[in-house]
Amino acid sequence: MADPRNSAIGSLPSVLSVSKQMLHGLKRRVEELESLQRANKHARLSNGPGPEATTHGHSASTVSAPANTQRSHQLQAADGGSTIRHALAEFGQLALSTTSTDNSESIRHFSLWQIVNAASKALPPASASGADVYDLRNTLRHAHQKQAEQPITFSRLTTSSFVQRYADTVLRIYPFMDRDRFLHDYEFVLSEHERTLSPHASPSQGHRYFLVYMAIATMATATAADLHISYFGSQLHILAMSMLRDTLAKSEPVTAVQCLVSLILKSLHCSDGGSTWQLLGITMAQAISIGLHRLSDEAALGSHGTNQDETHNMFWTLLLLDRTVSDALGRPYAIQDQDITTARPPGQESYVASNGKPPSLLAAALEHCYLISESQQDPWKPDIYFLTIADSWSRGTSVSAVSPDDEHGAEQLSRLEARYLICACRKRLLITNIPHSPDKGLGGRTISACWAWLHLLEAQCMIGTALLTTLDVYEITRAAVVSALIAQQLARSMSNELLADVANIRVLAMSLLSFATAKFGHATEFRNAVSLAFQYVPPTLQSTKHKISEPLSNTIETGKVLPRSLRKLLSIARTAAMSGYT
Repeated sequence: MADPRNSAIGSLPSVLSVSKQMLHGLKRRVEELESLQRANKHARLSNGPGPEATTHGHSASTVSAPANTQRSHQLQAADGGSTIRHALAEFGQLALSTTSTDNSESIRHFSLWQIVNAASKALPPASASGADVYDLRNTLRHAHQKQAEQPITFSRLTTSSFVQRYADTVLRIYPFMDRDRFLHDYEFVLSEHERTLSPHASPSQGHRYFLVYMAIATMATATAADLHISYFGSQLHILAMSMLRDTLAKSEPVTAVQCLVSLILKSLHCSDGGSTWQLLGITMAQAISIGLHRLSDEAALGSHGTNQDETHNMFWTLLLLDRTVSDALGRPYAIQDQDITTARPPGQESYVASNGKPPSLLAAALEHCYLISESQQDPWKPDIYFLTIADSWSRGTSVSAVSPDDEHGAEQLSRLEARYLICACRKRLLITNIPHSPDKGLGGRTISACWAWLHLLEAQCMIGTALLTTLDVYEITRAAVVSALIAQQLARSMSNELLADVANIRVLAMSLLSFATAKFGHATEFRNAVSLAFQYVPPTLQSTKHKISEPLSNTIETGKVLPRSLRKLLSIARTAAMSGYT
């Protein structure tokens, strides 16, 4: 993530040099003032007191003082005797002029666009000096500007597949804008590109271009099969970001939030999308500031035709992102449930029956989030409590509306079921030492659910229909680590089926994380964590006296990329392994 303050790093040597000069100048002014005071004292002693003492003293001091003292005396007379204030004022003026010249893009000009633009940048880490980083930023900025000036081949042949996939996959899970409206906006933008090579978006239509460009850029970058597709996605991303300032400034508040959600989804699917956590915080703050969490009238609706249902779905999509990202990173939510009065979206079974389109998974995912929040408050309850909730949720109307032939929907529902069971087990493992019942209990059910979800996800990755996000990296790692720790605790009580599932989970997790390293560099660290977690599991779980083949270290070498909860689970597994198997 790029920090806006880094833009001033390159000017640090010059600022320090000017600061030294100003300090020397200030010291010289103080010496001048002391010399002036001594000269005045000498004049008063030589001329004696009287009405003309000040005048004669002034003349005598002017003659007897050196040239620099005379200049200081003149400044004192002009300012009414405030030589020190004059020196300090000059010091501040020089400092202000220096920083304003070398840091023309500093955050002193505060705006939403600059904050979002900084959070959306994904520059390499600052491993070199400040001047090198500043030069790198200028080089990348000029390269982006040059690339954005080149014409883009925007045709139906090159964009229709990306638009359709975005509507079928991303908007189905995160329906922050209406699917039909999005497809209509795409046709509008496409017709403008067919009419002219470089269409100019009017202020009232800028958000339509931005949303379409960001959607295609997200899919083109996430599914890039060659460099040409990746370059095309990068071009559209740069073009969309160049429109961001005007889009945020001239759009309605709801439309601006909608554009910010598209940036969040871009950061989830692509490593060059910036910081998901920062973008999510900015967007959530904007949504709360315009009252989307307690929407009760038409005041916050945009003038471009956003209806109330679409606005509600956008807020609940944002809330779903807040819950899932915060859970993955182990961080607090941006808004609490008791502060929300907006009606939750209903189930989608009637929607499917009326038009035959695949249902949105938003209602089921939101219900799942609330179940996780409730279950984490009662980790000490028996296994049947959590298993009953999971079975009731899987038989709900929102879930049963998904067709068995819907592979994407089946994978998402399997993911949600595994996520709920994982969160219940993780809370137990972190807080208490409640033993798991074998096979049919919560531990055995969690292992089976993790294997079923990872198996479906790998199958989709093999045929190229899955879109791995940075959240998948966290969830795959969490599923593998929790399964390894459960297997460590169950030890000899596991059946052969669960033994096979544990072995398969390790292989699937390592394979999926290796596949994700091509898109997300931090996946390598998570892959090492999975390998470390299974190192604490005995190769043969049939005997607790079996020695671990590799020596265990006293520290957890996983880095700071992992969330604290995962590092804590690895520490628990290491402690149990060293106490029971060494």
